[in-house]
Amino acid sequence: MDSKTGKSGASGDEVAAGRDANHVGHAEPARYREPHRPGFHFTPPENWINDPNGLFHDGERFHLFYQYNPYDKVWGSMHWGHAVSADLLHWEHRPIALHAEPDKLGFIFSGSAVVDRDNSSGFGNGALAPFVAVFTHHSRYDVQVQSLAYSNDRGNTWRMYDGNPVIANPGVADFRDPKVFRDRRSGRWVMALAVRDRISFYGSANLKSWAKLSDFRRPAGAGAGVWECPDLFEARVRGTDESRWVLLVSMNPGAPNGGSATQYFVGDFDGRRFTPEHTEALWMDHGPDQYAANTWKIRSAGEERRIVIGWMNNWDYANHLPTAPWRGAMTVPREIGLVRTAAGTRLVAEPVRELQALHGRTVHESAATAIEGPFEPCGGQALPELLDVELALDGRAGAGASLLIRMFNDGGEELLCELDTSGPALTVNRDAAADGMESYTGFARRIAAPLQPWAADSLRLRLLKDRSSIELFQADGPSLATVNYFTEKPLDRLEIGPSRAASRLALGSLTIREIADVWRSGPDS
Repeated sequence: MDSKTGKSGASGDEVAAGRDANHVGHAEPARYREPHRPGFHFTPPENWINDPNGLFHDGERFHLFYQYNPYDKVWGSMHWGHAVSADLLHWEHRPIALHAEPDKLGFIFSGSAVVDRDNSSGFGNGALAPFVAVFTHHSRYDVQVQSLAYSNDRGNTWRMYDGNPVIANPGVADFRDPKVFRDRRSGRWVMALAVRDRISFYGSANLKSWAKLSDFRRPAGAGAGVWECPDLFEARVRGTDESRWVLLVSMNPGAPNGGSATQYFVGDFDGRRFTPEHTEALWMDHGPDQYAANTWKIRSAGEERRIVIGWMNNWDYANHLPTAPWRGAMTVPREIGLVRTAAGTRLVAEPVRELQALHGRTVHESAATAIEGPFEPCGGQALPELLDVELALDGRAGAGASLLIRMFNDGGEELLCELDTSGPALTVNRDAAADGMESYTGFARRIAAPLQPWAADSLRLRLLKDRSSIELFQADGPSLATVNYFTEKPLDRLEIGPSRAASRLALGSLTIREIADVWRSGPDS
Protein backbone atom coordinates (compact mmCIF):
# COMPACT_ATOMS: atom_id res chain seq x y z
CA MET A 1 0.00 0.00 0.00
CA ASP A 2 1.35 3.42 -0.94
CA SER A 3 0.92 6.32 1.44
CA LYS A 4 2.97 8.96 3.14
CA THR A 5 6.40 7.57 4.00
CA GLY A 6 6.66 6.83 7.72
CA LYS A 7 9.45 6.69 10.26
CA SER A 8 12.78 5.09 9.58
CA GLY A 9 13.08 1.59 11.03
CA ALA A 10 15.70 -0.99 11.84
CA SER A 11 17.56 -2.62 8.98
CA GLY A 12 19.40 -5.86 8.48
CA ASP A 13 19.77 -8.67 6.01
CA GLU A 14 18.73 -11.39 8.41
CA VAL A 15 16.24 -11.59 11.25
CA ALA A 16 16.75 -14.34 13.81
CA ALA A 17 13.95 -16.13 15.59
CA GLY A 18 13.34 -14.66 19.02
CA ARG A 19 14.79 -11.26 18.11
CA ASP A 20 11.46 -9.52 18.65
CA ALA A 21 9.86 -10.75 21.86
CA ASN A 22 6.56 -8.99 21.12
CA HIS A 23 6.03 -11.34 18.19
CA VAL A 24 6.77 -14.72 19.70
CA GLY A 25 4.27 -17.17 21.12
CA HIS A 26 0.69 -16.61 22.23
CA ALA A 27 -0.78 -13.41 23.58
CA GLU A 28 0.56 -12.10 26.88
CA PRO A 29 -1.97 -12.38 29.75
CA ALA A 30 -2.32 -8.57 29.99
CA ARG A 31 -2.91 -8.26 26.27
CA TYR A 32 -6.01 -9.02 24.20
CA ARG A 33 -8.26 -7.78 27.01
CA GLU A 34 -8.36 -4.14 25.94
CA PRO A 35 -11.60 -2.37 24.97
CA HIS A 36 -12.56 -3.07 21.33
CA ARG A 37 -10.01 -5.90 21.02
CA PRO A 38 -11.44 -8.53 18.62
CA GLY A 39 -11.96 -12.02 20.01
CA PHE A 40 -11.81 -14.13 16.83
CA HIS A 41 -10.08 -11.83 14.35
CA PHE A 42 -6.34 -11.49 13.88
CA THR A 43 -4.68 -8.44 15.44
CA PRO A 44 -1.03 -7.79 16.37
CA PRO A 45 -0.20 -7.41 20.07
CA GLU A 46 0.51 -3.72 19.47
CA ASN A 47 0.99 -1.03 16.85
CA TRP A 48 -0.17 -0.64 13.26
CA ILE A 49 -1.25 -3.35 10.83
CA ASN A 50 -2.61 -3.18 7.29
CA ASP A 51 -2.50 -5.39 4.14
CA PRO A 52 -2.18 -9.18 4.50
CA ASN A 53 0.90 -10.34 2.58
CA GLY A 54 2.68 -13.53 1.58
CA LEU A 55 -0.12 -15.99 2.28
CA PHE A 56 0.78 -19.64 1.79
CA HIS A 57 0.28 -23.06 3.36
CA ASP A 58 3.49 -25.04 3.84
CA GLY A 59 1.76 -28.42 4.16
CA GLU A 60 1.34 -28.10 7.92
CA ARG A 61 0.66 -24.47 8.78
CA PHE A 62 -0.84 -21.34 7.32
CA HIS A 63 1.53 -18.40 7.12
CA LEU A 64 0.19 -14.87 7.41
CA PHE A 65 2.54 -11.98 6.78
CA TYR A 66 1.25 -8.42 7.00
CA GLN A 67 2.16 -4.78 6.66
CA TYR A 68 3.38 -3.70 10.08
CA ASN A 69 4.80 -0.62 11.77
CA PRO A 70 6.56 -1.80 14.97
CA TYR A 71 7.15 1.77 16.19
CA ASP A 72 3.71 3.40 16.16
CA LYS A 73 0.02 2.69 15.68
CA VAL A 74 -0.28 4.82 12.54
CA TRP A 75 0.92 3.93 9.05
CA GLY A 76 4.68 4.23 8.49
CA SER A 77 8.04 2.41 8.47
CA MET A 78 6.62 -0.67 6.81
CA HIS A 79 7.95 -4.11 7.79
CA TRP A 80 6.47 -7.58 7.32
CA GLY A 81 4.96 -9.00 10.48
CA HIS A 82 4.47 -12.76 10.63
CA ALA A 83 2.11 -15.25 12.26
CA VAL A 84 1.35 -18.95 11.77
CA SER A 85 -1.71 -21.09 12.40
CA ALA A 86 -2.90 -24.67 11.99
CA ASP A 87 -6.58 -23.72 11.76
CA LEU A 88 -6.76 -20.08 10.51
CA LEU A 89 -8.18 -18.98 13.87
CA HIS A 90 -5.57 -19.57 16.60
CA TRP A 91 -2.47 -17.62 15.60
CA GLU A 92 1.05 -17.76 16.96
CA HIS A 93 2.94 -14.50 16.65
CA ARG A 94 6.38 -14.91 15.12
CA PRO A 95 9.36 -12.55 14.86
CA ILE A 96 9.19 -9.78 12.30
CA ALA A 97 10.09 -11.45 9.02
CA LEU A 98 11.29 -8.59 6.81
CA HIS A 99 12.74 -5.40 8.23
CA ALA A 100 12.70 -2.02 6.54
CA GLU A 101 15.93 -0.94 4.88
CA PRO A 102 15.57 2.88 4.89
CA ASP A 103 19.26 3.39 4.07
CA LYS A 104 19.23 0.78 1.29
CA LEU A 105 16.31 -0.08 -1.00
CA GLY A 106 13.66 1.15 1.42
CA PHE A 107 10.58 0.03 3.27
CA ILE A 108 8.91 -3.35 2.84
CA PHE A 109 5.58 -2.86 1.08
CA SER A 110 3.06 -5.53 0.09
CA GLY A 111 3.75 -8.71 -1.85
CA SER A 112 3.47 -12.48 -1.75
CA ALA A 113 5.43 -15.58 -0.79
CA VAL A 114 5.77 -19.08 -2.25
CA VAL A 115 7.26 -22.44 -1.39
CA ASP A 116 9.86 -23.07 -4.12
CA ARG A 117 9.50 -26.86 -4.06
CA ASP A 118 11.76 -27.44 -7.10
CA ASN A 119 14.36 -24.92 -5.89
CA SER A 120 14.05 -23.08 -9.20
CA SER A 121 15.51 -20.01 -7.50
CA GLY A 122 18.62 -21.84 -6.31
CA PHE A 123 18.08 -20.41 -2.82
CA GLY A 124 17.64 -23.83 -1.25
CA ASN A 125 20.40 -25.51 0.74
CA GLY A 126 19.31 -29.07 -0.02
CA ALA A 127 17.49 -29.78 3.23
CA LEU A 128 14.14 -28.00 2.86
CA ALA A 129 12.32 -26.28 0.02
CA PRO A 130 13.05 -22.56 0.39
CA PHE A 131 10.31 -20.06 1.15
CA VAL A 132 10.65 -17.06 -1.17
CA ALA A 133 9.04 -13.67 -0.47
CA VAL A 134 8.43 -11.39 -3.45
CA PHE A 135 7.64 -7.83 -2.37
CA THR A 136 7.88 -4.14 -3.14
CA HIS A 137 10.79 -2.09 -1.83
CA HIS A 138 9.70 1.55 -1.43
CA SER A 139 12.56 4.02 -1.09
CA ARG A 140 12.60 7.34 0.76
CA TYR A 141 12.55 8.91 -2.71
CA ASP A 142 9.17 7.22 -3.47
CA VAL A 143 10.68 4.79 -5.96
CA GLN A 144 9.06 1.35 -5.96
CA VAL A 145 10.90 -1.78 -7.16
CA GLN A 146 10.32 -5.52 -6.74
CA SER A 147 12.65 -7.56 -4.55
CA LEU A 148 13.17 -11.02 -3.04
CA ALA A 149 13.98 -12.51 0.36
CA TYR A 150 14.25 -16.19 1.22
CA SER A 151 14.17 -18.58 4.16
CA ASN A 152 15.70 -22.05 4.49
CA ASP A 153 14.32 -22.81 7.95
CA ARG A 154 10.56 -22.72 7.35
CA GLY A 155 10.24 -18.99 7.86
CA ASN A 156 12.15 -18.57 11.10
CA THR A 157 14.88 -16.43 9.54
CA TRP A 158 14.95 -14.48 6.28
CA ARG A 159 17.78 -13.19 4.11
CA MET A 160 17.58 -10.49 1.47
CA TYR A 161 18.64 -11.51 -2.05
CA ASP A 162 21.92 -9.86 -2.99
CA GLY A 163 20.65 -9.21 -6.53
CA ASN A 164 17.72 -6.99 -5.50
CA PRO A 165 15.82 -5.44 -7.13
CA VAL A 166 14.67 -8.13 -9.53
CA ILE A 167 12.34 -5.73 -11.39
CA ALA A 168 13.44 -2.10 -11.64
CA ASN A 169 10.99 0.78 -11.77
CA PRO A 170 10.09 1.74 -15.36
CA GLY A 171 9.40 5.36 -14.42
CA VAL A 172 5.96 5.17 -12.82
CA ALA A 173 4.90 6.20 -9.31
CA ASP A 174 2.58 3.29 -8.50
CA PHE A 175 4.43 0.04 -9.21
CA ARG A 176 3.82 -2.44 -6.43
CA ASP A 177 2.23 -5.40 -4.62
CA PRO A 178 3.49 -8.43 -6.61
CA LYS A 179 1.37 -11.60 -6.34
CA VAL A 180 3.30 -14.64 -7.58
CA PHE A 181 2.01 -18.14 -8.33
CA ARG A 182 3.16 -21.22 -10.25
CA ASP A 183 1.27 -21.49 -13.56
CA ARG A 184 0.75 -25.19 -14.27
CA ARG A 185 0.20 -24.75 -18.02
CA SER A 186 3.30 -22.73 -18.81
CA GLY A 187 5.41 -24.30 -16.05
CA ARG A 188 6.74 -20.93 -14.94
CA TRP A 189 6.18 -18.40 -12.21
CA VAL A 190 3.69 -15.65 -13.02
CA MET A 191 3.50 -12.29 -11.27
CA ALA A 192 0.51 -9.94 -11.17
CA LEU A 193 1.70 -6.40 -10.38
CA ALA A 194 -0.40 -3.27 -9.70
CA VAL A 195 0.60 -0.32 -11.90
CA ARG A 196 -1.89 2.44 -11.00
CA ASP A 197 -4.78 1.77 -13.45
CA ARG A 198 -3.70 -1.63 -14.77
CA ILE A 199 -2.32 -5.00 -13.76
CA SER A 200 0.94 -5.97 -15.45
CA PHE A 201 1.81 -9.64 -15.78
CA TYR A 202 5.39 -10.93 -15.73
CA GLY A 203 6.84 -14.41 -16.17
CA SER A 204 9.95 -16.09 -14.74
CA ALA A 205 11.60 -19.50 -14.65
CA ASN A 206 13.57 -18.84 -11.46
CA LEU A 207 11.89 -15.95 -9.57
CA LYS A 208 14.98 -13.81 -10.23
CA SER A 209 14.73 -12.88 -13.93
CA TRP A 210 11.36 -11.52 -15.06
CA ALA A 211 9.95 -10.72 -18.50
CA LYS A 212 6.85 -8.59 -19.18
CA LEU A 213 3.94 -10.65 -20.55
CA SER A 214 0.94 -8.31 -20.86
CA ASP A 215 -1.23 -5.63 -19.27
CA PHE A 216 -4.84 -5.78 -18.14
CA ARG A 217 -6.16 -2.24 -18.28
CA ARG A 218 -9.00 -1.04 -16.11
CA PRO A 219 -12.30 -1.25 -18.04
CA ALA A 220 -14.42 1.85 -18.45
CA GLY A 221 -16.80 2.22 -15.54
CA ALA A 222 -14.58 0.35 -13.08
CA GLY A 223 -13.72 3.50 -11.11
CA ALA A 224 -10.82 5.92 -11.09
CA GLY A 225 -8.97 5.09 -7.88
CA VAL A 226 -5.51 3.57 -7.69
CA TRP A 227 -5.41 -0.22 -8.14
CA GLU A 228 -3.46 -2.21 -5.54
CA CYS A 229 -2.92 -5.71 -4.14
CA PRO A 230 -3.81 -7.96 -7.10
CA ASP A 231 -4.43 -11.69 -6.77
CA LEU A 232 -5.01 -14.08 -9.68
CA PHE A 233 -6.23 -17.66 -9.28
CA GLU A 234 -8.24 -20.38 -10.98
CA ALA A 235 -11.47 -21.59 -9.35
CA ARG A 236 -14.03 -24.23 -10.25
CA VAL A 237 -17.62 -23.21 -10.95
CA ARG A 238 -19.68 -25.04 -8.37
CA GLY A 239 -21.88 -27.82 -9.73
CA THR A 240 -19.92 -28.03 -13.00
CA ASP A 241 -16.65 -29.36 -14.39
CA GLU A 242 -15.74 -25.88 -15.59
CA SER A 243 -13.34 -23.39 -14.08
CA ARG A 244 -12.69 -19.68 -14.46
CA TRP A 245 -9.89 -17.34 -13.49
CA VAL A 246 -10.54 -14.65 -10.90
CA LEU A 247 -8.55 -11.43 -10.65
CA LEU A 248 -8.86 -9.53 -7.36
CA VAL A 249 -7.89 -5.86 -7.36
CA SER A 250 -8.23 -3.48 -4.44
CA MET A 251 -9.08 0.14 -5.26
CA ASN A 252 -8.71 3.36 -3.28
CA PRO A 253 -10.68 5.61 -3.45
CA GLY A 254 -13.91 4.80 -5.30
CA ALA A 255 -15.53 2.00 -3.27
CA PRO A 256 -19.33 1.54 -3.23
CA ASN A 257 -19.56 3.00 0.28
CA GLY A 258 -16.62 5.37 0.00
CA GLY A 259 -12.89 5.00 0.42
CA SER A 260 -11.35 1.60 -0.28
CA ALA A 261 -12.65 -1.87 -1.22
CA THR A 262 -11.84 -4.94 -3.33
CA GLN A 263 -13.05 -5.44 -6.91
CA TYR A 264 -12.97 -8.70 -8.84
CA PHE A 265 -13.08 -9.82 -12.46
CA VAL A 266 -13.98 -13.28 -13.76
CA GLY A 267 -12.47 -14.48 -17.01
CA ASP A 268 -9.64 -16.52 -18.56
CA PHE A 269 -5.87 -16.49 -18.20
CA ASP A 270 -3.90 -18.23 -20.96
CA GLY A 271 -0.53 -18.02 -19.24
CA ARG A 272 0.20 -14.58 -20.66
CA ARG A 273 -2.94 -12.51 -20.76
CA PHE A 274 -6.08 -12.13 -18.63
CA THR A 275 -9.35 -11.67 -20.55
CA PRO A 276 -12.49 -10.81 -18.52
CA GLU A 277 -15.91 -12.08 -19.51
CA HIS A 278 -17.62 -8.94 -18.19
CA THR A 279 -16.81 -5.23 -18.04
CA GLU A 280 -18.86 -4.01 -15.09
CA ALA A 281 -17.26 -3.49 -11.70
CA LEU A 282 -17.98 -6.34 -9.27
CA TRP A 283 -17.20 -6.09 -5.57
CA MET A 284 -16.13 -8.82 -3.16
CA ASP A 285 -17.77 -7.01 -0.26
CA HIS A 286 -19.81 -3.80 -0.29
CA GLY A 287 -18.97 -2.82 3.27
CA PRO A 288 -16.46 -0.06 4.02
CA ASP A 289 -14.06 -2.24 6.01
CA GLN A 290 -12.73 -4.96 3.72
CA TYR A 291 -9.62 -4.14 1.68
CA ALA A 292 -6.43 -5.64 0.22
CA ALA A 293 -8.01 -9.11 -0.05
CA ASN A 294 -5.48 -11.91 -0.54
CA THR A 295 -5.85 -15.68 -0.76
CA TRP A 296 -4.40 -18.98 0.39
CA LYS A 297 -4.71 -22.21 -1.58
CA ILE A 298 -4.83 -25.45 0.36
CA ARG A 299 -5.19 -29.06 -0.75
CA SER A 300 -6.24 -31.69 1.76
CA ALA A 301 -7.99 -35.05 1.44
CA GLY A 302 -8.22 -34.56 -2.32
CA GLU A 303 -10.04 -31.26 -1.91
CA GLU A 304 -8.76 -27.86 -3.02
CA ARG A 305 -9.94 -24.78 -1.16
CA ARG A 306 -9.41 -21.09 -1.84
CA ILE A 307 -9.46 -18.99 1.33
CA VAL A 308 -9.40 -15.20 1.41
CA ILE A 309 -8.60 -12.68 4.14
CA GLY A 310 -8.58 -8.90 4.02
CA TRP A 311 -7.59 -5.86 6.02
CA MET A 312 -10.60 -4.81 8.12
CA ASN A 313 -10.27 -1.06 7.72
CA ASN A 314 -10.73 1.85 5.29
CA TRP A 315 -8.17 4.46 4.26
CA ASP A 316 -10.74 7.22 4.85
CA TYR A 317 -10.22 6.84 8.61
CA ALA A 318 -7.69 4.03 9.09
CA ASN A 319 -5.22 6.06 11.17
CA HIS A 320 -7.88 7.20 13.62
CA LEU A 321 -9.58 4.06 14.96
CA PRO A 322 -9.99 4.48 18.76
CA THR A 323 -8.01 1.36 19.71
CA ALA A 324 -4.85 0.90 21.77
CA PRO A 325 -2.15 -0.34 21.91
CA TRP A 326 -2.85 -1.71 18.39
CA ARG A 327 -4.69 -0.39 15.36
CA GLY A 328 -6.14 -2.57 12.62
CA ALA A 329 -7.40 -6.13 12.21
CA MET A 330 -8.00 -8.80 9.58
CA THR A 331 -11.38 -10.08 8.44
CA VAL A 332 -12.42 -13.59 9.38
CA PRO A 333 -10.94 -16.02 6.82
CA ARG A 334 -13.54 -16.88 4.18
CA GLU A 335 -13.85 -19.73 1.72
CA ILE A 336 -14.67 -18.45 -1.75
CA GLY A 337 -15.92 -20.06 -4.94
CA LEU A 338 -17.79 -19.38 -8.17
CA VAL A 339 -21.44 -19.90 -9.07
CA ARG A 340 -23.45 -19.40 -12.22
CA THR A 341 -26.17 -16.77 -12.06
CA ALA A 342 -28.48 -15.19 -14.62
CA ALA A 343 -26.14 -12.20 -14.65
CA GLY A 344 -23.00 -14.30 -15.20
CA THR A 345 -20.41 -16.12 -13.11
CA ARG A 346 -20.11 -14.59 -9.66
CA LEU A 347 -17.95 -14.96 -6.56
CA VAL A 348 -19.52 -16.32 -3.37
CA ALA A 349 -18.10 -16.44 0.13
CA GLU A 350 -18.74 -17.89 3.57
CA PRO A 351 -16.79 -18.00 6.84
CA VAL A 352 -14.32 -20.89 6.86
CA ARG A 353 -15.73 -24.15 8.21
CA GLU A 354 -13.07 -24.11 10.93
CA LEU A 355 -15.09 -21.42 12.69
CA GLN A 356 -17.55 -24.09 13.82
CA ALA A 357 -14.92 -25.32 16.28
CA LEU A 358 -15.29 -22.01 18.14
CA HIS A 359 -19.03 -22.40 18.62
CA GLY A 360 -19.98 -22.51 22.27
CA ARG A 361 -23.46 -22.75 23.67
CA THR A 362 -26.49 -22.10 21.51
CA VAL A 363 -28.02 -18.99 23.01
CA HIS A 364 -31.29 -19.18 21.05
CA GLU A 365 -32.87 -21.44 18.47
CA SER A 366 -36.34 -21.22 16.98
CA ALA A 367 -38.25 -22.53 13.97
CA ALA A 368 -40.69 -20.70 11.69
CA THR A 369 -42.73 -18.01 13.33
CA ALA A 370 -44.69 -14.91 12.35
CA ILE A 371 -43.44 -11.64 13.80
CA GLU A 372 -45.76 -8.66 14.06
CA GLY A 373 -43.41 -6.43 16.00
CA PRO A 374 -39.88 -6.28 17.39
CA PHE A 375 -38.91 -8.99 19.86
CA GLU A 376 -35.79 -9.96 21.80
CA PRO A 377 -34.94 -13.62 21.10
CA CYS A 378 -33.28 -14.03 24.48
CA GLY A 379 -36.00 -12.32 26.48
CA GLY A 380 -33.99 -9.20 27.19
CA GLN A 381 -31.10 -11.05 28.76
CA ALA A 382 -27.55 -9.88 28.15
CA LEU A 383 -25.86 -11.72 25.29
CA PRO A 384 -22.22 -12.76 24.89
CA GLU A 385 -20.02 -10.26 23.05
CA LEU A 386 -19.02 -12.73 20.30
CA LEU A 387 -21.88 -14.18 18.26
CA ASP A 388 -22.68 -16.19 15.15
CA VAL A 389 -26.26 -15.44 14.09
CA GLU A 390 -28.03 -17.35 11.30
CA LEU A 391 -31.57 -16.52 10.21
CA ALA A 392 -33.89 -17.20 7.31
CA LEU A 393 -36.84 -15.21 6.04
CA ASP A 394 -39.71 -17.38 4.92
CA GLY A 395 -40.45 -16.77 1.23
CA ARG A 396 -44.16 -16.84 1.94
CA ALA A 397 -43.76 -13.35 3.38
CA GLY A 398 -43.44 -12.23 -0.24
CA ALA A 399 -41.38 -9.60 -1.96
CA GLY A 400 -41.33 -6.38 -0.02
CA ALA A 401 -40.75 -7.99 3.37
CA SER A 402 -38.34 -6.13 5.59
CA LEU A 403 -36.29 -7.10 8.61
CA LEU A 404 -34.53 -4.96 11.18
CA ILE A 405 -31.75 -6.42 13.34
CA ARG A 406 -30.95 -4.09 16.22
CA MET A 407 -27.91 -4.69 18.42
CA PHE A 408 -27.92 -2.30 21.37
CA ASN A 409 -27.10 -1.67 25.04
CA ASP A 410 -28.68 0.23 27.91
CA GLY A 411 -26.47 3.25 27.23
CA GLY A 412 -28.28 4.27 24.05
CA GLU A 413 -25.68 2.83 21.69
CA GLU A 414 -26.95 0.68 18.81
CA LEU A 415 -26.03 -0.86 15.47
CA LEU A 416 -28.85 -1.32 12.94
CA CYS A 417 -28.99 -3.78 10.02
CA GLU A 418 -32.02 -3.68 7.72
CA LEU A 419 -32.94 -6.21 5.03
CA ASP A 420 -35.43 -5.01 2.43
CA THR A 421 -36.40 -7.67 -0.08
CA SER A 422 -38.10 -5.20 -2.44
CA GLY A 423 -34.69 -3.68 -3.27
CA PRO A 424 -33.36 -6.14 -2.60
CA ALA A 425 -30.77 -4.52 -0.35
CA LEU A 426 -29.06 -4.53 3.01
CA THR A 427 -28.34 -1.29 4.85
CA VAL A 428 -26.25 -0.77 7.99
CA ASN A 429 -26.40 2.26 10.27
CA ARG A 430 -23.56 2.71 12.76
CA ASP A 431 -24.19 6.37 13.64
CA ALA A 432 -24.93 5.39 17.25
CA ALA A 433 -22.00 2.95 17.37
CA ALA A 434 -19.20 5.34 16.46
CA ASP A 435 -17.64 6.18 19.83
CA GLY A 436 -14.47 8.16 19.16
CA MET A 437 -15.20 8.34 15.42
CA GLU A 438 -18.00 10.93 15.37
CA SER A 439 -15.91 13.61 13.68
CA TYR A 440 -14.95 11.42 10.73
CA THR A 441 -17.67 11.80 8.11
CA GLY A 442 -16.41 8.78 6.21
CA PHE A 443 -17.24 6.62 9.21
CA ALA A 444 -20.79 7.84 9.75
CA ARG A 445 -22.05 7.43 6.18
CA ARG A 446 -24.98 5.15 5.29
CA ILE A 447 -23.75 1.68 4.28
CA ALA A 448 -25.66 -0.22 1.59
CA ALA A 449 -25.16 -3.57 -0.13
CA PRO A 450 -27.30 -5.32 -2.78
CA LEU A 451 -28.82 -8.73 -2.06
CA GLN A 452 -29.18 -11.55 -4.52
CA PRO A 453 -32.66 -11.55 -6.13
CA TRP A 454 -35.40 -12.61 -3.74
CA ALA A 455 -35.74 -16.39 -3.72
CA ALA A 456 -39.11 -18.14 -3.70
CA ASP A 457 -38.28 -20.25 -0.68
CA SER A 458 -36.17 -18.17 1.69
CA LEU A 459 -33.49 -15.57 2.13
CA ARG A 460 -30.79 -16.68 4.54
CA LEU A 461 -28.40 -14.36 6.29
CA ARG A 462 -25.39 -14.96 8.53
CA LEU A 463 -23.97 -12.33 10.85
CA LEU A 464 -20.67 -12.60 12.74
CA LYS A 465 -20.38 -10.16 15.63
CA ASP A 466 -17.10 -9.40 17.37
CA ARG A 467 -16.34 -6.66 19.90
CA SER A 468 -15.85 -3.99 17.25
CA SER A 469 -16.98 -5.46 13.92
CA ILE A 470 -19.77 -7.28 12.15
CA GLU A 471 -19.53 -9.32 8.95
CA LEU A 472 -22.69 -10.15 7.01
CA PHE A 473 -23.05 -12.94 4.46
CA GLN A 474 -25.93 -14.04 2.27
CA ALA A 475 -26.08 -17.83 2.37
CA ASP A 476 -25.08 -19.39 -0.97
CA GLY A 477 -24.18 -15.90 -2.08
CA PRO A 478 -21.70 -13.09 -1.63
CA SER A 479 -20.06 -11.50 1.32
CA LEU A 480 -22.39 -8.55 1.82
CA ALA A 481 -20.73 -6.10 4.17
CA THR A 482 -17.85 -5.86 6.63
CA VAL A 483 -18.40 -3.03 9.11
CA ASN A 484 -16.35 -1.76 12.05
CA TYR A 485 -18.12 -0.13 15.00
CA PHE A 486 -17.05 1.26 18.36
CA THR A 487 -19.07 1.61 21.56
CA GLU A 488 -18.34 2.53 25.18
CA LYS A 489 -20.22 -0.51 26.44
CA PRO A 490 -20.77 -3.90 24.77
CA LEU A 491 -23.78 -4.26 22.49
CA ASP A 492 -25.25 -7.04 24.61
CA ARG A 493 -28.90 -6.94 23.54
CA LEU A 494 -30.49 -8.12 20.30
CA GLU A 495 -33.87 -7.21 18.85
CA ILE A 496 -35.41 -8.54 15.62
CA GLY A 497 -38.57 -7.47 13.86
CA PRO A 498 -40.15 -5.85 10.80
CA SER A 499 -38.58 -2.53 9.90
CA ARG A 500 -41.96 -1.05 8.94
CA ALA A 501 -44.50 -0.51 11.67
CA ALA A 502 -47.48 -1.91 9.78
CA SER A 503 -45.75 -4.92 8.24
CA ARG A 504 -45.49 -8.53 9.38
CA LEU A 505 -42.54 -10.80 9.01
CA ALA A 506 -42.37 -14.55 8.47
CA LEU A 507 -39.15 -15.69 10.10
CA GLY A 508 -38.14 -19.13 8.83
CA SER A 509 -35.56 -19.90 11.51
CA LEU A 510 -33.17 -18.20 13.90
CA THR A 511 -30.06 -19.60 15.59
CA ILE A 512 -27.70 -17.60 17.82
CA ARG A 513 -24.44 -19.22 18.93
CA GLU A 514 -21.68 -17.96 21.17
CA ILE A 515 -18.17 -17.83 19.69
CA ALA A 516 -15.13 -18.55 21.85
CA ASP A 517 -12.44 -15.89 22.21
CA VAL A 518 -9.33 -17.41 20.59
CA TRP A 519 -6.98 -14.97 22.31
CA ARG A 520 -8.28 -15.60 25.82
CA SER A 521 -8.46 -19.37 25.62
CA GLY A 522 -4.88 -20.17 24.61
CA PRO A 523 -2.36 -22.00 26.81
CA ASP A 524 -0.70 -18.77 27.92
CA SER A 525 -3.81 -16.73 28.61
